[in-house]
Amino acid sequence: MASSPAVEKRPQKRSLGDSFTKSAHTCLFPTEQGESGREKNAHVLRDEIIETDTSTTAHDHGSYCSSKIPRFKKAKPAVFQEASNIIHIEHSYTGSVPVSNLSYHPKIEDLCKGICPFNCCLDIVSEEDFDLLLSACNTKSIQEISTTFMKIDNLKNAFIGILMKNADQSVRSLSNRKHLFVSKLMQKSTDDLKNSQWCEIVTEFQKKFPEIFSLVISIMLRPEDLRCFTKVQSLLPKVAMIYGIIAQARNVELSHVQRVMSMVLVDNICDQKVFDRLQRVGICLSYANSLRLVDQIGGHFNDELIDLIREGRRFRIVGDNINWKVGVHDQRLEKKDKFHHAFGSAILVQNIKFDHLSNIFPQRDFRTTPVHCFLPSEADMLETKKDYVILISRVAFKFLPYFEQFKTVLQKDISKPCSFQLKEKTHVIPMPVLFRNEQYYQDVVHILEFYTNSIVEAYHQAGREVSEETTIHIGGDQLTRERFSGAKAMRAHDENPQDRFQILTPISFEFFHMHMNYLKMVYKILFNSTSVQELGTLRSLQNRLSRTKIGENLNDNYDNNKDFFISVVDAYIIECLMEYFGMDNQLSVLTKHVPVEFTCDEEKQSWFYSSVMEMLNKYIFPKRQYPNESEEQVIVDGTVIQIKLPDGKELTIKIPKKQQPKPDGIYNYGCQLLEVGLLFKDLLDLTHMPERKRGLRLLKIAMLYFKSHNNLSKYAYEIMRFLVYQECLLSEKAANEMFYGLFVNISRKYDGHIPADRRMEYMVKEVKSHIKHMCSNKTEKNISNRTRAIPGIKTICSNFDQQSSVLIRAKKHSDRASTGDELTLIQDLRKVRPFHSQPGRFHDSFQNISSSILNNLDIEYIQNWIKQKKIHFALDSGN
Repeated sequence: MASSPAVEKRPQKRSLGDSFTKSAHTCLFPTEQGESGREKNAHVLRDEIIETDTSTTAHDHGSYCSSKIPRFKKAKPAVFQEASNIIHIEHSYTGSVPVSNLSYHPKIEDLCKGICPFNCCLDIVSEEDFDLLLSACNTKSIQEISTTFMKIDNLKNAFIGILMKNADQSVRSLSNRKHLFVSKLMQKSTDDLKNSQWCEIVTEFQKKFPEIFSLVISIMLRPEDLRCFTKVQSLLPKVAMIYGIIAQARNVELSHVQRVMSMVLVDNICDQKVFDRLQRVGICLSYANSLRLVDQIGGHFNDELIDLIREGRRFRIVGDNINWKVGVHDQRLEKKDKFHHAFGSAILVQNIKFDHLSNIFPQRDFRTTPVHCFLPSEADMLETKKDYVILISRVAFKFLPYFEQFKTVLQKDISKPCSFQLKEKTHVIPMPVLFRNEQYYQDVVHILEFYTNSIVEAYHQAGREVSEETTIHIGGDQLTRERFSGAKAMRAHDENPQDRFQILTPISFEFFHMHMNYLKMVYKILFNSTSVQELGTLRSLQNRLSRTKIGENLNDNYDNNKDFFISVVDAYIIECLMEYFGMDNQLSVLTKHVPVEFTCDEEKQSWFYSSVMEMLNKYIFPKRQYPNESEEQVIVDGTVIQIKLPDGKELTIKIPKKQQPKPDGIYNYGCQLLEVGLLFKDLLDLTHMPERKRGLRLLKIAMLYFKSHNNLSKYAYEIMRFLVYQECLLSEKAANEMFYGLFVNISRKYDGHIPADRRMEYMVKEVKSHIKHMCSNKTEKNISNRTRAIPGIKTICSNFDQQSSVLIRAKKHSDRASTGDELTLIQDLRKVRPFHSQPGRFHDSFQNISSSILNNLDIEYIQNWIKQKKIHFALDSGN
């Protein structure tokens, strides 16, 4: 039997893909020697190749393509060594599970089989494939050649191997900081995160990996949409995220995208488990690394302040106490719930410039400033009546169809914008929370020292010097203002201007807390819990509407009490209009004070203003004789009076004693409710669109109301102090800056303002949410680090929302209209008819109520009080 011929061995040659597959295999399964120092520290999955079966043939790649398929076994659990230098970990939890402890999945072997055969492509093409390729080349058609090329497995695999090699070289270059190139994914400073641009990241992706970029886009879009700019632009965040994930999987330093996403999660106060889960899929950093990033951002909290100073922008500071309660799991005699106190502050950037106004101060000499400058004049009262006409018209248009014809002839807004800059949104920069309590002067001194040092340091870093003309307006609620002034007075005699807080002036109260105190005064006058059966009183109407938390703690339920009181005021306005114009119900026509036929809009406007003003003069502003107001008085002695004639003779006249009519207590209750209610609505409207001239006259009236109700009212005191600043001590420019600094624009509209301390309350709520998330590790250092990073985190997230076109959703339900409740109140008041005077009527709980809160005001006493206080405030060392 003839022996079989010896099989001729083919010479060993390098395959078309051999030059790449070695490096590709090293990339996919790196050894300790092939890793860079940084890659050794990265947590990547490395399974030990322990066995190779050369008898297995990869039939999927042709008869000539035999491959060595690695066999895997479960890796032994590696010892996970936690980093000993982790700081500021806000929860007691162990490190994440090491990758080497992951359970082995049999599908991993199948996945690797699809990658490893790229090593085994031969460099010789079969005769059949060569002829096929040659025939395609003869056509000279690129489409035909490329299609044929992709049908030949070995050529296709070799081509993919070359692409893998190029991709490996490109991804290595991303880690190289030399040659004047730094990858966008390597830029991780705070400024880089704040100014992150998806387009720049995707552009780098396209430049470094053009083939992979085209493949990704072709998978995400249909062929007909590849040239649609709008659809490609909408994919930028997703493509950048894909690029960030695959690059960071190779080199953990390429973590720009993950850092941005981590700050998005921090801003939304996500649980630590969210971080650790998303970190496993490459979306964000781990929770521990996210905290380190928060510390890094917190170190740049004053960067925005430095930029403001460098640009010459003006700003002010508002502060408030932050109080929270920390409970214990197991209460014991020595271990109980504890209240903690801290102090939060915010920098408010002022948009309006008043360079055109005089900067000469003082405006007036306080010693010669007359008393009437601090009291409402007749012109002020006339302007206030015009305010009330517009406020009443808004309610009339809503409930009385007859008055809708005047809607087009009356102005909508009361205030007039002082500048187009008034509608710019106010930038708010939170400052670090200090573990200081404003109830103690030693802590308040530390707060003012922190303000001064931060401002001086920011000025120096901005390349500017703090001069004697540098002033920073600070303030807070009444207690905060008082503490600031007291602490500053304690340092008034220090030689160093910085130690005596010279730049921290003026110091003012804030409007939101004044509104709250005003509402408290109203409820003390008009609310009585025993008047539930007396129809028309606040208590009875509260019961009628089944409103809860009315008349209780107004500090915690301010919005509920405010909304209810405004609804009652609106109902009383409609009842007053119907009574004055003789209307039986809301749909009836006028029977009293009926106008003549109008010929033009000017006549309509004039009639409405004059008619409503007459109504106001009748019910709210009747002519009254204040005590000690007249110089010549006649003393009535029962039935006999003596009058001195011009010739010196005395005449005695006997007059029968006139019987005083009984008062109408229900009428008085309604008049006083309208009096205080309309001023409250006017003050609220002022805060939406501030105007200094209007604000000062309303404050003068409010001061009289406060003083008339309670001689020791703290906000009458605060308003008088504020008026001394506005009318005397400050220049016209500084007075305007101080007034408009009390408001914050939140919606880029002229009427989109809220009081500065209301904005501070929102920030306090946010800070408390962050503190609550810190669970059991609420140390001073951790709280300070977290809160000082809030402005930077907000900037990063705001930029992310803008770049990604994120939909801004409302976090609460929209306000439900109160029209139905107000209609119910109007029907109830029609039964009472409070403005139809009937002597002898009264509410049992309000038998001695007067028609005006000012009836008991002693003008002579007020004048003397103003004379004393203007001198006191002008010479106060705590200014």
